[in-house]
Amino acid sequence: MTMALLAGMTVGAMAQTATMQQNDEQECMELQINENEMNGDNSCTLTVYYSDGSVASSVKVSTDVSGGISCMGGRDFYTNDKGVVTLYWSEGCYLKKVYVKGDGYDVDYKNGNKYSLTLKK
Repeated sequence: MTMALLAGMTVGAMAQTATMQQNDEQECMELQINENEMNGDNSCTLTVYYSDGSVASSVKVSTDVSGGISCMGGRDFYTNDKGVVTLYWSEGCYLKKVYVKGDGYDVDYKNGNKYSLTLKK
């Protein structure tokens, strides 16, 4: 085989591998979403913006819940390329604070609603 043919096969194999990884990540995300819905979790959709108005893509959003001993702690999520993330928290708990890029924001997010958040910095 020629070097050009081998290089073409390698690039094709790499593209196929990247596509397979992307599909696997999407399937994992869908499974996580379905698992959260099946567990009776509450959810809301949040769009995160930087202070200049651009979307905050691939940003970690951490939650803090309250409402009793079974409502301690929180979870970590990441915005997509459009700055959108679906947040989940346990039924019977209240989502009162989110953390983005190290800053805390007091919120009162309710199940099934859509929100936007503009970062302080």
